[in-house]
Order: sequence, then structure tokens, then C-alpha cells
Amino acid sequence: MKYIYVPLLFLSVLFAGLSCQRAEKSYPSAMQRAISLLSTRPDSALYYLSQLDSQMADEPEETRVYHALLTLRAEDKLYVRQTSDSLIKSIVIYYNKQGDATKRLEAYYMLGRIYRDLDEPLEALKAFQEAADLGEKTQQYDLLGRVYEQKMYVFSYQNLLAEASEMANKSYDYYCMQKDTIGITYALRNKARLYSKINQKDSMEICYQKAVRIAFNAKDTLTAYSILRELAAILADLHRYDDSEKALAYIPEKSKKENATTLYNIARIYLYRQQEDSAKYYLLKALQAKYNKNIYLQKSIYRQLADLNSSQNNSSAFQYERLAALCSDSIQKINQAESLKKYNYQKAKNENQKLQLENTRKWRLILALTTGGIILMLLLIISCQYIKKIKRDFSRQKEQESRIHQLMQNKQTLLAEKQEKLMLLQQQLKQAESSNKELVLEIQQQKDALELQEQKIRQTINNREIQISELQQLVENGKNTLAENREKINELQHLLQQANLSKQQLIQTLKQQKEIAELQKYKIQQEITEREIQMADLIQSSIVHFFANPGYDFNKRVTEDKWEELRIAINKVSYNFDGRLRQMYPKISKDDLRLCYLVKTNISPKAIAVIFNCSPQSVTSKRTRLYEKIFKKKGNTKDFDGFIADL
Repeated sequence: MKYIYVPLLFLSVLFAGLSCQRAEKSYPSAMQRAISLLSTRPDSALYYLSQLDSQMADEPEETRVYHALLTLRAEDKLYVRQTSDSLIKSIVIYYNKQGDATKRLEAYYMLGRIYRDLDEPLEALKAFQEAADLGEKTQQYDLLGRVYEQKMYVFSYQNLLAEASEMANKSYDYYCMQKDTIGITYALRNKARLYSKINQKDSMEICYQKAVRIAFNAKDTLTAYSILRELAAILADLHRYDDSEKALAYIPEKSKKENATTLYNIARIYLYRQQEDSAKYYLLKALQAKYNKNIYLQKSIYRQLADLNSSQNNSSAFQYERLAALCSDSIQKINQAESLKKYNYQKAKNENQKLQLENTRKWRLILALTTGGIILMLLLIISCQYIKKIKRDFSRQKEQESRIHQLMQNKQTLLAEKQEKLMLLQQQLKQAESSNKELVLEIQQQKDALELQEQKIRQTINNREIQISELQQLVENGKNTLAENREKINELQHLLQQANLSKQQLIQTLKQQKEIAELQKYKIQQEITEREIQMADLIQSSIVHFFANPGYDFNKRVTEDKWEELRIAINKVSYNFDGRLRQMYPKISKDDLRLCYLVKTNISPKAIAVIFNCSPQSVTSKRTRLYEKIFKKKGNTKDFDGFIADL
């Protein structure tokens, strides 16, 4: 039994530790209530948080910091504009030192939001990017969706539409992963706005309709009505007044009467139908509406009222014209301030790019000079080593020559001694000849032996002389080789000088070629810009406007002269457009040529279907079949439209 107490003791210690940890992480009940209400009712959350202000001084530091972060988030959701970044910076510093990744992510998100309020887009992007990097390690998909949504707003505000589209797509993906219907609705609305800016009207309309459908399914009628108002205004701008009226039909009458944008769109529909009194009534109602009234809308309303009263010879036309002019002056001041902010951002971005290019050029120049210096040093080291080797060989030859000379001197000394001995023997022989014949014979034999030895010595001397002459020849050859090597070193130094000169000439040539390439690039860009301007003028021309808005009575209004006018206008922008089509496909029919004219001028498939009195699917089939006839291979509408646009 005594062994049972050990695991029980361990479990009690573990539970005590966990309870202490929970106590450290627990928040006051009012703060927990604010956390639960933050997303849906930020005003109530802010109320609960303000109730805790007096007791925060007694709470732990982590609770105080999180309370401040929640307060900033609630104020942000209530559109309270922040005027200082000191508080959020202290929060970010705290969570960088300690705290979990989710709260650090929330802190960086709020840092970016506050920098947006302070009109510092570069700092806002840095903060949002830090939040995005932190979010990749968590599963806070709703917060990541909002981070990329804010990055989209910053890029869109700076007219960086490609980057803004990428951020909008990422925001939509994260909201889908979170299954947040409200976030998905606003993400689709943002994508629709971007499609509207890049003139992709079909994609814009699809996104708006999908956003409205999701909002209605989620029973979020306020968001649905807001998006419907926005869609109706854009459709009215496109002169699709019937479609605009259909969009407004989903909004209740009470909501219509309270919203200035809705009342203004209704007035535009009545103006289109030439019901001026009704239009004037709704314009005046729009001025009195409670919601969604701004200076841009006021300017448009005053302008329309001025035109209506002027056509009716009403004296109030001048007053409305003056009010419209005042609104225009205010808008111009706002636009100047906004342009300055955008310019500052673009200027900073361009300066960063210039600095990066300048640093790259400097590093390349340093690398080239370093490489050249290393090669030059290697050549000098190799030359010095080669000269040292030649000097060592020459000194060895000199030492060998001196040893041979010393040997010759020793041999000559020995030969002189032998000759002296021989002379001495001859004298002794002469003295002994008279006394003893045997001694004479012995002496004669010794003489013969000495002569033989002398011959051998002479032979040895001759051989040494031959060796000395050979060594002298080697020394002479070494001297010649040393002279040749010195000539080669001089040639190498001359070649090195020529290489340096060639390198400078090459750098100068490359600079000239770069200037020529930049001039050619500038000319090509000018040609492309001129062609784009001509194409834009063509799309804005009256003849293209005539075909882009066919209407129900188009076949009664269209004539062969209109088609001929369209053909001539296209050929002015794209030289011999129809002639080049006939060269590629001689059997092309008149209807196919007209289809190419309409695609060339960016007329929508719906308008083309009305012109040819067929369905949009038939227009798609015609485009793909005509592509197959021209290129003898299968393709899609994108291939056909791209071919026509580039022709």
C-alpha cells in the first residue's frame, strides 16, 4: 500500500501546477465578455473594457497589455482613428519578448492598422508583412484574411493593382479556410472593386452577385443591401439602368429612403427615362438622407439639379451650380493631398530601387576590379618565381664552373710535379749509365713506365678539357636562355599593358552599346504607348460606343455605313487589319470579319450576342471555330481574343 502514495503525490503536484498556470492566464470576467463580443458587437466590447480601466493597475502586466490591445481592436472596429503609435509599439515590444504567436500576430496587425490611420503606407506594409509571416505558423485564418485584406487596401490606394489583386485572392482563400461568411462576402466585394478598376466588367459583376448571394444566405441583409447599392451605382455608370433598377429592387423601401446613394441611383434611372420631375424629387431626397452621404455624391447631385433646373429655365440652377463648384474645389484639395501621399510612397519605392541598382553596379565593379587585380598579382607572382628559378640555375652553373676550374688547376700542379720527377730521373739515369747497364735497363723500364703514365695523364687532361669546353657551352647556353627569358618577361609585361588597354576599350564599348539599347527600348516604349493611346481613343469613339451599347432596336439602327466606319477606324489604329486577316484566312466571311472588329474593340460577349441576335454561348463557339480555321488547331476564346488584340 505504501507504493500507492508516490503516484498520488505526483498527480497532486501536477494538478497544483496546472491550476497555478490557469490562474496566471485567467482574465477578469468583464474582459472575457469583451473578448466574446469583439467580433460581433465591438461597441459593447469597448464598454466592458472601459469598465476595467480603474482596476487594471492591480492586474498582472500580461493582462494590462492584452487589455490595451483589445481596446485598440474595439476602437478600430468602431472606426476610431488613432493619432499616435506609441501605445501599440509598446504592446508589440512586449509580445516580441514574451507571449504566444497569436497575440503577437494581433499586435502586428493593429500596428499596421494604426500606420494606415497615420498615412504611413510603407510602415503599414512592413507591419502587415510581419503579421503575415507570423500567421503562417498559426491557424488564425480569420486574422490572416484581415491582414491580407489590409495589404490589399494599401496597394489599391497606391494604384498597384496587380499586387492588390494578389492580396485580395489570398484574403479570400483564408476567409474560405475559416468558413467566415462575412469575410468571404467582403473579400468578394473587394475583388469586384479591383475588377472594376482594371475594366473586367463581367468578372466584377459575377463577384458582386456571388457576394450578395452569400450575404443573403447568411441572413446578413445589411451587408447584402450595401453591396447591392454599390453594384447598382456601377451598373448605372455603365448605362445599364434596367439592370441597376433590378439590383435596387431587392432593397426594402425604408432602406432606400434613408440612403443617399440609393436615392441618387433611382434619380439617374428616372433621368434615363426622361422623367425629370421624379428625378428631381429623388435628388432632393438624396440631399436630405441620413446615411452614405459624401462630398463626391453631393457634387454629382448638385450638378444634376443644376442641369435639370437649367433645362426648365429655373432660377435656382445658378445656386446649385455654385454649390457643385464648391464641392469640386473641396474634392480638388482632397485629391491633391491624396496625390502627395501616393507620390511620397512611389518616390520612396523608386529611390529604394535606384539604390539597389546602384549597389548592384558597385558590387559588380568591385568584383571586376578585384578579379583583375588577383589575375595581375598571379601573373606577377608567376613571373617572379620564374625569374628566381632562372637565377638559381645560373648560380648553380657558376658554382659547377668554378669547381671544374679548381680541378684543372690541381691537375696542372700534379703534371708539373711529375715533369720535375721525370727530369730528376733522367739526370740520375745519365749518371748511372756509365756505372751499370742493368741499372740503365731498369731506368729505361722506369722511363717507359713513366712515359706510359704521362700518356694516361695527358689523356685524362684532354678528357677534362673536353668536359670543361662542354660546361662552358652549357654556361653560354644558360646565358642565352636567361636573355630569352628576359625578352619573354618584357613581352608578357607588354601584353599585360595591352590587355588593360583592351579592357578599358571594352568597357567603353559596352557603355555605348548599353546607351544604344536604352534608346531603342525608349523608342519601342513610345511606340507601344502611342498605340495604346490610339486604341484607347478608338474604344472611347462614338462608333465603338454605338456598337458597345446595341440595345433592343440595334438591327433597325445599324447600317452598312456604320460597319464601314468601324472598319476604317480599326484600320487607322491597326494598319490593314482586315487585309491581314484575309491573308491569313482568304475564305473568311463577312460575319466573321465583323466578329473580329467587335473583339478588337473590346466589346463584351453579351453585346456581341445582341448584335448577331444569338446567345453568348454561340459567340464563344464562333470565336473558337474561327481560331481553328485560321491556325488549323484547337484553341479557346482567350487564345482568339489575344490573337485579335495583338494583330
